[in-house]
Amino acid sequence: MATSHVKYFLGTINSTTINDQIEISKQNYDFSYKVLNDFIDLINDEKLFRVVELNYEELQSKISYYTSKAKENQNTGLTDSDTIFIDVNRLLLNLLSTIRTFLDHKETTLKRKFGKESDEFLYFEKETNIAFDENFEYRFIYKLRNYAQHCGLPAGPPETKSYMNAKSEVQNDFNIYFDRNKLLSDFDWSIQVKKDLAKQPEKFNVLPIIDKVHELLNSINIKINDRVLENYKAEGETLLNLIKRTVGFVGMPCLMKREGIGTMTYHINWFPLEHISKVTGTQINIKYI
Repeated sequence: MATSHVKYFLGTINSTTINDQIEISKQNYDFSYKVLNDFIDLINDEKLFRVVELNYEELQSKISYYTSKAKENQNTGLTDSDTIFIDVNRLLLNLLSTIRTFLDHKETTLKRKFGKESDEFLYFEKETNIAFDENFEYRFIYKLRNYAQHCGLPAGPPETKSYMNAKSEVQNDFNIYFDRNKLLSDFDWSIQVKKDLAKQPEKFNVLPIIDKVHELLNSINIKINDRVLENYKAEGETLLNLIKRTVGFVGMPCLMKREGIGTMTYHINWFPLEHISKVTGTQINIKYI
């Protein structure tokens, strides 16, 4: 495509209209595009934790489903035991893997972007160390991934128990457990985690452990993202100033690269409004229709 047939714009788009009224130079477009990409890289780094959340939510949902099913029919734990055992462990393995991937990726990204001695990386290291030192659940899940990788499936078979309530009605209780003795005998745990495990009941429930670890990881993720975002104030102000130039236009603000004559092709780059608003402290209200 000939250079003369390429133009650059700052404008807005809605479902029916492309507002390419503000033409900008290639130099301004390239500069703005680079700033925008810096933000996109930051957002993509943040998205990895969403994979952790999705795996966590799926595991929660599946255990809840099997629990409801077992309470309705006491034979569920017997007839579907193998299916439940495999399914829960499949989801638990996925979660353990993505947790480790998230932590390793975040560590590597912070080192590469800011350096091993940076405040950002040291803050991440501090927060993960606190979570590890102060919480059995975090220590256990961190090491359980190694157990699962080398020794076997992490959760034990499901258990259903029936009992009579105060009204002499049959009630079914269903749980997915970790088997303390099997875990201790099959793997060489660290000294601290081995002591932790020895203090647990012979069978301890999977879900409270997972819930606690998710809570801790979510807190770490928010704190680290907020700290990293502080480095993007200048970029945020640059993008906010571009957005302000589109005030009065209808639609979502964006950078556009237009190619062609007659039939024209637009390459669109959207502004990450939520992050720009957060880093600049400015509320952004868009008139879309």
